[in-house]
Amino acid sequence: MRCGWVLSRVRGLFYAFMAAVCWSIGTIFVKFLQNFYGVNTQNAYRFLAAGLLLMLIYLSRERGFPLGIYRVLRKATVAAVVVNIFQTVLIAGIYLTKASTAAFLMRLSAVFVGLMGYIFYAEERKLVKNPKYLVGLALALVGVSGFTLKFGGGEIFDLGALLILVSSVLWSFYIILLKRQSRGEDPLLFTSLIFIVGGIMFLPFSFAEGGLDQIVNAPVLVTFLLVFSGLISIGFSNWSNIVAINRVGAVAASTIQLIQPVLTAVFAVVLLSEAIALREVLLGLVILAGNGLVVYALYES
Repeated sequence: MRCGWVLSRVRGLFYAFMAAVCWSIGTIFVKFLQNFYGVNTQNAYRFLAAGLLLMLIYLSRERGFPLGIYRVLRKATVAAVVVNIFQTVLIAGIYLTKASTAAFLMRLSAVFVGLMGYIFYAEERKLVKNPKYLVGLALALVGVSGFTLKFGGGEIFDLGALLILVSSVLWSFYIILLKRQSRGEDPLLFTSLIFIVGGIMFLPFSFAEGGLDQIVNAPVLVTFLLVFSGLISIGFSNWSNIVAINRVGAVAASTIQLIQPVLTAVFAVVLLSEAIALREVLLGLVILAGNGLVVYALYES
């Protein structure tokens, strides 16, 4: 029985890690695709690609919808509204502040998830109170700040930074909401519905920026990458995240995903031929050490 419990947690941590991998490579896709599509067009069609392809996978597996499909749709729509508001506020904040500041402030979602998990879920409180978890979280945040903050001055708390903080709270609320909304639901069906609904919500903004013309005029390979990036960095990543939350909890999953800046740096070196400094290697080790403590604290809890 104990072995099965441990195996379930290990799988949950693996899914959390895979979500971070997919989100990291998604940054590379977005950087490339911005040469062909506007922000809202990317959001709309990547969301729709992710949702529709995951739905096809679900239907091929189940041969139809469950009897409670309308209940699942209502719950997924609530989650879709929150994730779309988060996306809109995040983009507004990035436009008004430095990208490095935005990246660090978004990683503070791990802190907000911990606080919300402590408030709303009794099963999360034991992990949050564990000193090893707190030390691991602190180490991971130190590593993330070193990756994403540039030293040498500049204001942090401008309007853009405030919007990023708000988006970080919204993302944390979304993660905590997923723990409740997705409980007892098929993760594949639930994820697909979130992004089908979310993509439809983004379509009017895409039309306003000439999204249809952008889709028609883009090369076939670029359109394929748009669909593929939606499936991997939105669909599969968020499905993995839901599975991880259901297996190890929202707090542990969010903290493990602080490794995302390290993974982004690795993908940038491999796919964009960017150089990586010794300082970044050392900061990556700090994040790994912090995540290791979180894993150990999860086992203890």
